[in-house]
Amino acid sequence: MDISSESNDPSEACSDGDVSVLGDEMSRVYIISEAHRKFLDTHGKDVWVWSRHSLLDTGRCPDNLRWRLHAVEGKPDTYYVINEGHEKNLNTNGMNVHVSAEWYSDCRCPNLHWRLYAVDGRPDTYYFLNEGQQMYLDTHGWRVNLWRGSSLWDLGGRPENLQWRLVPASHELGLVCSQLESLGM
Repeated sequence: MDISSESNDPSEACSDGDVSVLGDEMSRVYIISEAHRKFLDTHGKDVWVWSRHSLLDTGRCPDNLRWRLHAVEGKPDTYYVINEGHEKNLNTNGMNVHVSAEWYSDCRCPNLHWRLYAVDGRPDTYYFLNEGQQMYLDTHGWRVNLWRGSSLWDLGGRPENLQWRLVPASHELGLVCSQLESLGM
């Protein structure tokens, strides 16, 4: 996707709308890097992407790979992203992304708010924009950080590093993996 750095219109970069895999207020999902086919993972502090040989293998600590998305009241398409294994919220104080226990439903902390923008042509795939930093969740295959181009809608030369697929954690991973492979993921 080629996004002009002069554009101020988010509809040119991606779709804004309902997150289709989220059927209720708090949904359990795996968050998978579109570029690297790895799970968003944490062991209680730092955040990275992880996989072994296949997305079928969730390792010995699958709860570290599962996340809940809880809608931020009054903010469309904006969520708290909570790790199931540690009950900690996806957070940032700048470039680095980590999890912290700073979660509560009436929190007005913009670093805990993640706005999801649908990626055109990719079902259940989103850009995660941190509201506090106005930067995107990004990975190059290991660490997870924030990134932003020259403008909010400049997605850079490798926008797939900013794209994250949401897979309901209630789904059978074998079926989900075969669907991902049929989409070229």
